[in-house]
Amino acid sequence: MRKGAPEKVALAWWIRERTTASLRWVSERLRMGHSGNASQGARKLSRTGARQLKQMKSVLERISEKEQ
Repeated sequence: MRKGAPEKVALAWWIRERTTASLRWVSERLRMGHSGNASQGARKLSRTGARQLKQMKSVLERISEKEQ
């Protein structure tokens, strides 16, 4: 997958919302390149979010709720 793939962006957002993992750690694990890519993508998703990203965000939130 490319560095800014919507799946990676949604997962980066989800990890950052629910953990104290650093941007550097998230970007390294997801192979997103510079940590700014993870930050910018997560910020974009939080603000507006494309339709595909919003759908992935919803799926991740439902998974999270089931785990609790």
